[in-house]
Amino acid sequence: NWTSGSVTVKAVSGNSIRFYEQEDNSLSENEKLRWLVSDGKLTIQFCKSGLKGANFFKNITGKNLVVEVPSGTSLDDFSLDCVSASADVSGFDSDNFDLDSVSGGVMISGVNCSNVNIDSVSGRLELTDFSADSLEMDTTSGKVSVSGVFSSVDIDTVSGSIAATLSKCPDSFDADTISGSVTLTVPANSGFTADLST
Repeated sequence: NWTSGSVTVKAVSGNSIRFYEQEDNSLSENEKLRWLVSDGKLTIQFCKSGLKGANFFKNITGKNLVVEVPSGTSLDDFSLDCVSASADVSGFDSDNFDLDSVSGGVMISGVNCSNVNIDSVSGRLELTDFSADSLEMDTTSGKVSVSGVFSSVDIDTVSGSIAATLSKCPDSFDADTISGSVTLTVPANSGFTADLST
């Protein structure tokens, strides 16, 4: 869970997961990240729990989280919750991938998953070189850009545009939007049935 600043998750050489925070200003003990490992699950929190107030979060907006995972890592579950923090995630596999963002931009690349669920309000969502059996995305006004290989795709948006470039024609592709545009690109000579309504 990360409130503001940025989150970077990347693959590196080595055999252990490493994480640290970067901050423009010095942090008090209460403002430093908190972490917990329980039953094989690593949880990282933005700061000490129970701290509230707009002034508090305003003072530490430059806090950036970096998580380094060994190259070739395959996780059971990956979950990231952001408010205004941007996220840049790349270079690992996970059975389940869940990401929630309010206004921060999200970039994901080089990730292979079974089930993916991404929810956002206004932040831009960009997935490149991505592979998943099932992809579900919901956004209000954020722009969605997707490229990769997917068996099933379901994208819902109110006013955000959707652009999907797929390396293989999926088994199903469902896109719902009220005022946003939808652009779907699949390989030439792909056989499919399209059902459109406006």
